[in-house]
Amino acid sequence: MNPTLEPAQPKRSTRTYILMALLVAFVGFIAYRVLDRTALFKSKKAAQDNALTFKQVEIVRIENQPFSKTLPLSGALTPYNQAIVSARANGEILSVNFRVGQVVNEGDVLAKINPTSYDAQVAQASANLNSAQSSLASAVNDYDNNKQLAAKRDAKGNIIEEGFISDVALKKFELARDSAKAQLASAQSALQIAQQSAGDTLVRAPLSGVLSESKAKVGETASTGAQLFTVVNTSRFELQAPISAEQIGAIQVGQRVQLDVNGLSDAVEGTVERINPAASNGSRSFVAYIRVDNPNDTVKAGMYAQGAIVLLTKDNTLSVPATALHSRDNAQFVYVLRDNAIAEQTVTIGERSNDAIDAQVEVLSGISAGDQVIRLDLGKLKVGTKAQIEGEESLSAQSKSEKTQSWWQRLLALFGKKTTPSEK
Repeated sequence: MNPTLEPAQPKRSTRTYILMALLVAFVGFIAYRVLDRTALFKSKKAAQDNALTFKQVEIVRIENQPFSKTLPLSGALTPYNQAIVSARANGEILSVNFRVGQVVNEGDVLAKINPTSYDAQVAQASANLNSAQSSLASAVNDYDNNKQLAAKRDAKGNIIEEGFISDVALKKFELARDSAKAQLASAQSALQIAQQSAGDTLVRAPLSGVLSESKAKVGETASTGAQLFTVVNTSRFELQAPISAEQIGAIQVGQRVQLDVNGLSDAVEGTVERINPAASNGSRSFVAYIRVDNPNDTVKAGMYAQGAIVLLTKDNTLSVPATALHSRDNAQFVYVLRDNAIAEQTVTIGERSNDAIDAQVEVLSGISAGDQVIRLDLGKLKVGTKAQIEGEESLSAQSKSEKTQSWWQRLLALFGKKTTPSEK
């Protein structure tokens, strides 16, 4: 018997081996490109992770803007004119005509004190005045009549005609006349005093303004000198600001003051009206008096105000916060963001706006409008460190764009081919 023959195995052609080799090479190439792109992505991710991210508020964008040098001040606003109205007469209070908060005009009767006893004094003084007038008229008449009876004398005092009464008798009539004149003057003064006292029973407003305090009550007894009312004129206020001896030289009468008043949404403007030339004994500070006009009656007595005296102003000035400045070797510099990295920039500074920690400082040279300066003092930063601003295009922009690429674009990228706009 012939043995059973196995089917013959087909021989693989050279073409098959070539295709398999090409396939293996293709797969290997893809794997290489994938690993290469992965490494690139990781390096970019590491760079992104190592980059500093700043918030918008931590960066100041330099712009040309007005610059002011100011001197801070604060204090309570007090009425420029105010008056305490006290009783000038004793007696029962019969009426109170105004209440706290009401507007009064100069001369308005705020209250009335019982005038009975004072009216009686006026009547008595008036009667005494009438009596004095009558006594004077009689004394004058007696003197004139007796003078006709006295001796006649020439310019030298020599008697040229004998009289019927002696010179001594005439002198008595003259003295009686002069005494009557003095009594009349005294009676007139007494009447004026009595009338003044009677008028003081009407308590009047010494100035126009608003009644801010009232202690008078109907039925109570007022005593001379007792405080009854307080009237304030609210058309103008005053702020007393202590100024140190080192700064008083920069203050001048007429300088403008911008004030923020608690309780008011809008700032108010004041003016340096006068400066006390003598320092206070305790603090050794000088007091500047700031006048604040109040035409719209928005400011109230006792409001607390904070503001600053404007020492100088400049237009179109570059400035940075004081916290952004750093010193080294007697030079000033700032950290800026350029090309997504931190850089140092030496600057020349000028005036400082005030003594606040983050006050604006004038920059004369070194930066330009549009520069991005790190506002906060973060200590020493390494120059060249990658940095980005939160919410803006940064190092992650490229990775974000890669995530939005199509599979075809990513595949082409594996081979290092860039897609054209038409291919996208």
